[in-house]
Formats: sequence, C-alpha cells, structure tokens
Amino acid sequence: MKQVTFYTKQGCHLCEEACKLLMGIPVDIPLQIDVVDISFDHNRDFHAKYFLHIPVLTFSDTGRELTWPFTAADIVACLNQSPKD
Repeated sequence: MKQVTFYTKQGCHLCEEACKLLMGIPVDIPLQIDVVDISFDHNRDFHAKYFLHIPVLTFSDTGRELTWPFTAADIVACLNQSPKD
C-alpha cells in the first residue's frame, strides 16, 4: 500500500486545488492518504516546516516531497516511483 501525507490548512485555496488533483487521480493500487492540518497546535512542528510551502505531499515509501505548485502528472510520477529510484 502506498501512503501519502497531505499537509494543508483550512481556508487555503491552493490546498483545495491540490486536494482536487489528488482525489482525481485514478489509481490501481491501494492508497492511504493522511491529511495533516498544520494550523493546529499539535502539528506545530509541521507548521514550522511547511507553512511557506503548503500544500505539500509526502510519499512514505520513497521519502519524496512535492511542494506547490505541482500537477496531477507530478503526483502520478511520485506514486509510480519505486523506493529504489
């Protein structure tokens, strides 16, 4: 199973666009998407790391990170990347 973490915050129109891109990608593999809202106090470390870069997608199997702007093709390329690439 591929695991993607989507770093976002409420009221971010770019995050909404990124979410539409991510949800619109057809996948034929199991995919788990974890959503992390960086504006909450318990996510303070992520806020410090990603505030200027959100929306951000991270891919746990490869360690790859996409920061905005990215396209659906960028997401697909990351999903198709193997951990050895």
